[in-house]
Amino acid sequence: MKDQSKTKQLLIQELVSLRQRIAGMEQSESEWKKEKEELKNSEARFRNYFALPLHGIAITSPEKGWIEVNDRICFIMGYSRDEIVRMTWSEMTHPDDLAADMEQFNRILSGKIENYNMDKRFIRKDGTVVWTNLSVGCVRKSDGSVDHIIALVDDITDRKRMESIMQARLHLLEFANSHAMDELLTAALDEIEALTGSTIGFYHFVESDQKTLSLQNWSTNTIKNMCAAEGKGSHYDVDQAGVWVDCVHERRPVIHNDYASLPHRKGMPEGHAPVIREIVVPIFRSNQIKAIIGVGNKSTNYDDSDIEIVSQLGDLSWDIAERKRAEEVLRINEGRYRKAEAMGHVGNWEYNLQTTKFWGSGEAKRIYGFDPETLDLSTDEVENCIPERERVHQALIDLIQAGKPYNLEFDIHPKNSLKPRIISSVAELKRDEHGKPLLVTGVIQDITERKRAEAEITGMNRALRMLSATNQALIHVADEPTLLTEVCRIIVEVGGYLMAWVGFAEQDEAKTVRPVAHAGFGSGYVESAEVTWADNERGRGPGGTAIRTGQPCIARNILLDPAFAPWREAAIERGYKSNIALPLINEGRTLGELAIYSVETEAFDTEEVEVLKEMADDLAFGITVLRTRVKRDQTVVALHESEERYRLIAENTADTIAVFDLNFKTTYVSPSMLKLRGYTVQEAMTQTLNQILTPDSLLQASKMLADQMALEFSGTADPARTTLIELEEYCKDGSTIWVELSASFLRDGNFKPTGILTVTRNITERKQAEEALRNSESRMRTLVQTIPDLIWLKDPAGVYLSCNTIFERLFGTSEAAIVGKTDYDFVDRELADAFRENDRKAISAGKPTSNEEWITFADDGHRVLLETIKTPMYDVQGILIGVLGIGHDITDRKQASERIRRVLGATVQAMAVTVEARDPYTAGHQRRVADLARAIATEMNLPLDIIEGLRMAASIHDLGKISVPAEILSKPTKLTDIEFMLIKTHSQSDYDILKDIDFPWPLAQIVYQHHERMNGSGYPRNLKGDEIIIEARIMAVADTVEAMASHRPYRAGLGIESALEEIAKNKGILYDDAVVDACLRLFREKGYQLS
Repeated sequence: MKDQSKTKQLLIQELVSLRQRIAGMEQSESEWKKEKEELKNSEARFRNYFALPLHGIAITSPEKGWIEVNDRICFIMGYSRDEIVRMTWSEMTHPDDLAADMEQFNRILSGKIENYNMDKRFIRKDGTVVWTNLSVGCVRKSDGSVDHIIALVDDITDRKRMESIMQARLHLLEFANSHAMDELLTAALDEIEALTGSTIGFYHFVESDQKTLSLQNWSTNTIKNMCAAEGKGSHYDVDQAGVWVDCVHERRPVIHNDYASLPHRKGMPEGHAPVIREIVVPIFRSNQIKAIIGVGNKSTNYDDSDIEIVSQLGDLSWDIAERKRAEEVLRINEGRYRKAEAMGHVGNWEYNLQTTKFWGSGEAKRIYGFDPETLDLSTDEVENCIPERERVHQALIDLIQAGKPYNLEFDIHPKNSLKPRIISSVAELKRDEHGKPLLVTGVIQDITERKRAEAEITGMNRALRMLSATNQALIHVADEPTLLTEVCRIIVEVGGYLMAWVGFAEQDEAKTVRPVAHAGFGSGYVESAEVTWADNERGRGPGGTAIRTGQPCIARNILLDPAFAPWREAAIERGYKSNIALPLINEGRTLGELAIYSVETEAFDTEEVEVLKEMADDLAFGITVLRTRVKRDQTVVALHESEERYRLIAENTADTIAVFDLNFKTTYVSPSMLKLRGYTVQEAMTQTLNQILTPDSLLQASKMLADQMALEFSGTADPARTTLIELEEYCKDGSTIWVELSASFLRDGNFKPTGILTVTRNITERKQAEEALRNSESRMRTLVQTIPDLIWLKDPAGVYLSCNTIFERLFGTSEAAIVGKTDYDFVDRELADAFRENDRKAISAGKPTSNEEWITFADDGHRVLLETIKTPMYDVQGILIGVLGIGHDITDRKQASERIRRVLGATVQAMAVTVEARDPYTAGHQRRVADLARAIATEMNLPLDIIEGLRMAASIHDLGKISVPAEILSKPTKLTDIEFMLIKTHSQSDYDILKDIDFPWPLAQIVYQHHERMNGSGYPRNLKGDEIIIEARIMAVADTVEAMASHRPYRAGLGIESALEEIAKNKGILYDDAVVDACLRLFREKGYQLS
């Protein structure tokens, strides 16, 4: 291939050189005569090359047009010369190769390269694809631009096909290593489809009689896109099949390129895509057709090259498939052998007397717990699994030395399991031709399950006998305690268990399981067990768990089960090894548990548990039946008593009971009729409805009865329904009374109406009360409408339910327009939010709350201050039904109050001036304390009213010093104890002066308490904590800070920092925590200063 490519490169260079020389000569007319002969020689030589049939040669333009082509080019492309020169090579190039070709072509035009070589595809005139090897060179003009292109084109389609076939074969060989035969056949069809350009592919096996074939596989594309027909694995007779088996008849590959014209074609199965053309190739082995492979619907006609592709890949896939089938048969046979061993738990073994090694089949090794892939085992490895190794070893010696039969059953402990197994082992001795022992061959079988089954059968028979005896007891025993004791005895004596007891689940707080019967070996155990069914330590054992979950619970090994810890010691002492607790359930209700104890571990297998469950269910049913029988007897007695009681009630009740048939004839009337209407029973029995009811009530009753009968006939009515109606009835004295009549149908066993039962109650007084209530409501409504206050009622969601006339003026509309709406429908959101918040406060408080609200009347725009009282309203059951609001105009009162407040302020100011006149220091001190106290209260977010009262009190808090001599107040030296005692009386004097003055704030108490301290060390009353009102606690801090920071007659000021350190040090001791924190924030964070 390299030599051929090199030769082509030399040839293209030669052609380019010739054309270059010719072009150069043509361009230089001055040298024409001189070079004429050489031109003819070059042209002739070029024409000789051009005519060579071995290579396609073409001259093309820089615009990709064909200028001149030789015959080989025409043959390769399938076009005539005239057709080709009217086309460009780019439009004939396969789309997938055009970009790569154009890249190289553009590099020639740009002068980057002079030639290139590549493999590319052209599309022939008939639509088929031809692979070519292309060698390209250029002839340039004197200015370096390309004049024309020379191309050598060789058809390499066959080579490419062989390469593709080889790649496909390699892919299939690799694919076969990791995939099943079925997947391989599909992959082979997919490869053949790809190489032939087909869209349908199928693979059939031909039977050895050459008369029948079976469909094995479709290609992937066929199943996915072309064919929905079923039939994989279907068999076909060759004689009855269509044209696709012509290859079998003719024993050669067959091509049908015009499928529709074939006279012997047959229809396709439903869902099969239409076939346009096809090729079917037989696969031969030993002169027999083994398979046929077909592909179809190539876009162009099939030819021999397609046969070669199908044959090569078909032969390979068949060989691989045969190998796969042989491997599968071998695998299946080996698997069957291993499965037979495993199913029978039978293994083969050999003991080599020369090497002392054991060999075992896979199942033999598996039985002993070894890896089946392990090679030979040593004697010790095998015998270490046998607890009775001495007995087994001796039996082997007896076989070898004395020829005794070797046929044993013994336990083993497999290497990989803690559970013992039982095996049966049979062996015989093999000798050489001289009689010398060579090896022992044997068979072992795991008979654990067989032994277990035998034990289970024995246990099942015993359990069934126990179940039968229990059922007999259920039939014959008439009382519950005897039944429970008898069942426990049967479990122990017939069932062979060690002990059994029954406990009932109590509904007490501890959820106790109360023992009620037991039998067997268990003295003292049941009495001391203290089992519960609570979710605690003594309730998580089998008994408590069974009651809680409603499912049997088993302790298979009492020694190891952690849940059995509370009872383990007592159980081991009595020989209990395992325990099952079965819930006693009937009709969804758990009555208790049945506990059974066995002397064996792992005693309760699945079948045994099912029998015991059935027995427990029978016992629970028996308990229920006995209890039901007792209840039934009690019910019969109670029924008789009830009938007598109801008769007495009917005869003596104040209500009148009557029964009518469906024709409204009275069949029973209770004696209370005499009291109700003045008629005797005999008189009432003869009355008709129009003699009983007034005309209006008769119409009302008739309609009610008609409606009920219509409802009855509809079949949708509740048979237990009762209808209430209020009617007016005649009395014997000519008067009328109002009654409430309750009516219901009497029914037979099929729920069909047989009569009407009525209960009549005199409600005349209630009707009169209702009338009185209506009159009272009317009067109340009139009162509410005429009262000058605003009155309204809202539901809990703030929706208006009613309002009075004055309230209508507030919103400027009628009550009808207000009801059903909220405040948000009439006022701005901010005011509506405020109204809603006040509603919530009243509801939250659960009692009336009041607040003041400025509102503007919508009818005339006048503005008033309302004192609003909002009260939560509840029904008789205590359920909130709404909020009642009453708004009273307090504008005038408020203005008068403000005038009084100003007068009081002036009075307080006059008091302060009086103090200042005697002690100038006190004047500045009171003013500064008042300002600081106000600032602290504001920082604590106290209400404005409290802040104002605090300011007033602080401005006169030393008013009581008016009773202290002025020389003591201004003394420049330290006060004596007596003088200080006089000073301390000023708080009491403050109180005495102010206590009888009617201030709107508690001024007297504030000044009285401002020297009290949180720990009770203050004066004059040693109050502590919450006993001191908040205003006095604030003033205490403000008074201390100002006093320490300011000058006194007897000392200089200590400074604000000393004052702040004092209150911080004694926070929570002398001074209130919150007050101190607020004060410190003012000075240290917000820059407050005393002034």
